[in-house]
Amino acid sequence: MWRMHSMVAHENLIVDGIPVSQFALRERTSESLPTIFLYHGWDSAKDNYVFEAEVLSLFGFRVIVTDAPLHGDRSVERNVQSDFWKVIIQSVEEFKSLLDYAHLTWGVNAKTSALVGSSMGGFTVAGIFANYPDVHCVVSINGSGAWEESEALFRRMDGRSPATDEELHLIRLFDPIRKIARLPRRPILLQHGASDSIVPIDGQRKFYKELLKNYVGNHTTLVEFQEVPRMNHYISIGMFEYVYKWVSEQL
Repeated sequence: MWRMHSMVAHENLIVDGIPVSQFALRERTSESLPTIFLYHGWDSAKDNYVFEAEVLSLFGFRVIVTDAPLHGDRSVERNVQSDFWKVIIQSVEEFKSLLDYAHLTWGVNAKTSALVGSSMGGFTVAGIFANYPDVHCVVSINGSGAWEESEALFRRMDGRSPATDEELHLIRLFDPIRKIARLPRRPILLQHGASDSIVPIDGQRKFYKELLKNYVGNHTTLVEFQEVPRMNHYISIGMFEYVYKWVSEQL
């Protein structure tokens, strides 16, 4: 079912059990457009990203937003300590179905697509990017591509004991930082509040340093890390504007 808001067409649908919202300029809904897959954070939902999706659509992108497992239209009781990584990894695994549907239905091409996510979504897009090498570029905001490192940071913040090898098994299987050396060099933008009290910036710093080791020579220009001074776990208007400009240049 289509819902029209101003110049943007907004469609809600279910794709292989995944609640999806899709946005595009009304006059261009049938075209094959550069596409942004947008991922939300913990305790958020796709419906909270309507404004951002509509703004990006106005600039000619198709924007696809999903409800993460246990969130939004598939919300159930959840616990951040026990469910955080399960939600992220399931989202990574679900991306294939989402991309396949988007390709068949809207002509979406991974090579002209970007992944953008904030907070938990910033972890998710890093995981998708590392496991789907055809996606062209990624923006991780207040997230991390060093999953095992971030899990250790979370546990220290919470006063929990270190994770066991069994608890780390799935994290290690999907951890983006473990896959960098085998991946094609593609554009990456990392943004993080320097004073983030929810997702410590040190995980993202470690990921960035590892990227620079592998993106040698001219490839280092493909990676950008913005540490925003005095910023906590938020996204400023300036950060959002930069994301739009950066993605526009890549696609």
